[in-house]
Amino acid sequence: TALVRRGEPGFDTIWALHRLGISIAVDDFGTGYSCLAYLSDLPVQYLKIDQSFIKKLPDDSPSATIARSIVGLGCGLQIKIVAEGVETVRQEEFLKSIKCHKAQGFHYSKPMCQEDFLDWARDFEEKPSLENPAQMEGKRVFIARGLS
Repeated sequence: TALVRRGEPGFDTIWALHRLGISIAVDDFGTGYSCLAYLSDLPVQYLKIDQSFIKKLPDDSPSATIARSIVGLGCGLQIKIVAEGVETVRQEEFLKSIKCHKAQGFHYSKPMCQEDFLDWARDFEEKPSLENPAQMEGKRVFIARGLS
């Protein structure tokens, strides 16, 4: 919390990083100390929905309500939403249905060692463009994939 309080050195550092073009994400949103005031005080571009909610989707009503609420909050504040810990097609379909922007998790890729990642990155040049969703149909993309 000291990092992001007004008047603390960390607060000014976050704004300085933003001015340099670095995107700011609030990780594990919805758990622990997720203060809504940060969303109006800080230059946040991404909220990451904690995987503890995602793993229960789509069948757990409270988790579905929380996910919908975070997506709605993000849309209202023009903040992109990333769902953490997506592991199934059903979770992905639910997140698409509520207009979640991006997702990451084992459904897309298992963690990779450096060598495997470098191979993946080299192969990426031969893969369809991320800018054209039609080319991405049926593909799994490392890190976070747009759901729209």
